[in-house]
Amino acid sequence: MVRGRLKRFGFENNKNPPTHPKIVKTKLSAVAPSMSGDKRGQFMALYLPILTLFMCFLVATMYWVQNSKLDNHMVSPVKVLELGDDKDVFEMAEGEWICSAYKKSGKDEGKFAEEFCKLFSASDRTSFIFEKAVDEAGDDKSGFFVGQSKKGERENFCKSNYKFDFSQTKEELGISFSAMKRVERLEALDVGKINFAVDFEYVYKKEEVVDLGDC
Repeated sequence: MVRGRLKRFGFENNKNPPTHPKIVKTKLSAVAPSMSGDKRGQFMALYLPILTLFMCFLVATMYWVQNSKLDNHMVSPVKVLELGDDKDVFEMAEGEWICSAYKKSGKDEGKFAEEFCKLFSASDRTSFIFEKAVDEAGDDKSGFFVGQSKKGERENFCKSNYKFDFSQTKEELGISFSAMKRVERLEALDVGKINFAVDFEYVYKKEEVVDLGDC
């Protein structure tokens, strides 16, 4: 009976039945990753910005030292930039004068021109037109218009050079300014150094249509 059972399970020819396999316990140990790579990355992240700032400072310092030793100097474009700013200020004021005159006179061209030129001559924002102004012969005319006593001359200048046209659509005004010429000079910021100054003429002339609906 026992032999039959052993044969059934394949243990008939084995004197010693198999025993359970021996379990070998293996001790596992975790190896911590090396931190040397992270440290190198942190160092480079700090080093590169500092190196960049140092190089920028070095270039700026060398430029300043060399520029201070030169006997010549490049001309500055500041005058051109200032002209652009003065033009923007003047045209903003011009828009205010147009709206104010239109509200007082309506579409009567004669009355409109009268009101506009009164505002033009009384304003202190006409330096763009009259500062360093010259006539066609190149003679300085700035003194002829500048000053409180020259208000009448400025008003006559306005009437002679501005033309207004209400023959546009209902809410538009055609406006033209004949011409204004002024002479400017570009010089170095440090005029004590050798520089080749550049004289240039600036001519202001325009024709445009103004939308009176914005007034």
